[in-house]
Amino acid sequence: MKKIITFQDFQNAVKKNELINFLEESSNYFFSSAKYKEAVEAEEYFRGQNRAILNLQSKILVEYGKDLTTTIDINKYKIPTNFLKRLIIQQSGTLLNWGLQLSNENEKKKLGFDYDTVFANGAEKALIHGKSFYYVDSFNNRIINFPMIQGLGGTYLFLDEKNSVARAGIRILQIDTDKPKFIELYEEDGISIYKNNGNGFEEYSKKTFYKQRKRVISGANENLAQLKLPIITIKANEYEDSEFLYIKHKIDAYDKINSGLIETADKVKNVYWILEEFQGTLNSAVKIIEQLQKLGIASGNGGDFKTVKPEVLNIPYQVQEFALNILEKQIYKDYMGYNTDEITGGSLTNVAIKTAIENHMRKVGRWERQQVIESTRQILLFFGIDTNNIKFRYDINFNESEIAQILTSTRDDLDLETALSKNPIIDPDELEMVLKRKAIEEQNQAELTFPFDQTQQSQQPQEPSATAINTEQKQLQGA
Repeated sequence: MKKIITFQDFQNAVKKNELINFLEESSNYFFSSAKYKEAVEAEEYFRGQNRAILNLQSKILVEYGKDLTTTIDINKYKIPTNFLKRLIIQQSGTLLNWGLQLSNENEKKKLGFDYDTVFANGAEKALIHGKSFYYVDSFNNRIINFPMIQGLGGTYLFLDEKNSVARAGIRILQIDTDKPKFIELYEEDGISIYKNNGNGFEEYSKKTFYKQRKRVISGANENLAQLKLPIITIKANEYEDSEFLYIKHKIDAYDKINSGLIETADKVKNVYWILEEFQGTLNSAVKIIEQLQKLGIASGNGGDFKTVKPEVLNIPYQVQEFALNILEKQIYKDYMGYNTDEITGGSLTNVAIKTAIENHMRKVGRWERQQVIESTRQILLFFGIDTNNIKFRYDINFNESEIAQILTSTRDDLDLETALSKNPIIDPDELEMVLKRKAIEEQNQAELTFPFDQTQQSQQPQEPSATAINTEQKQLQGA
């Protein structure tokens, strides 16, 4: 099987009139690829379905005499954790919770009302699967997320062998194994759909051409001019690896030890009965134990046993707890995330919080620079929006009371807008409205104060002018 299927392979298939066979081959290649299998496993871990612990089977062989043996699975508790979901949501949320920041709100509206939500969902899928895709829907002015894997289907792009630019791609759709399989073929000018009812693919819908838009390409981004396929890739990293790969083995180890610790706790609470000099059958022993558990007393059946005494297991668990604490710290450290339990409460200063999340911020910043901004530029290109004005506001933890104290102590040095923008209880989306309300309040106050001052001034006694004094003196002299 080929290592990769390219755009040139697609072109050759079209020239040879072998497109149907090519689509079948591409579908089979996608589902058998290592990246697909990796993405499927990562999706399971994200959903808390850890294979390593759920499929764990540790069995012991128990013999009751020569003729009676049985096998017992000693792993009663199989408890997967949700580390992967916690860390991926943390990374994606830090960068994308506030959405894309554009200085011109009218430009942002061109992207559709749910742009930020769709983009964040796609970015989250990229961290899980290694990469994800956005289809720029020119008919409805929005983007649609195409996850790399989706149910029984997924998305695969054909890259140009010369420059690795995506020139065509397929989206495979199937809701169940006994239902038809569809392949949407995306080319640079339009979409066509093929259907397989079990007898091979055939054309289901002829090509629908995209709605053309004016594209804005600045001098600094001339390389974007070669992008014509309206499917944009967002990656977890430069290797297109799932972030799950880097912590998989530590999660497996944590889940195994954690499940074993719960198993230990369950065993410690049980009372085990020892039948000394027992000579009966297995069934009689079971009956004796049941009687002991219900009544607390038991009687031997024809000298089955001499005495019975209870025992409680005392299994050390401190080593398991110690191992869990170390693994938990290593998982956060290797992923470059942070444990929120360590920075909660109002006692930590912002300097301490910044130090605790420093590695996390470095990772998020690197992902933003290398992957998120580039994918956003490509999307904006298809909407005719300037691609040089892209900003994201990080959603991070901080000590709000400390910031409020700093703002209070430095208020005289800051203008009103700056002070309000730094206030942790005011969201950026609310800032403009708060400033407008403040201006209206000041204007209303001025209108209420001005007539009052005029009235007060008119009622106050005025000093007589020099002209009035001279006139009064002349009147007195004439009299």
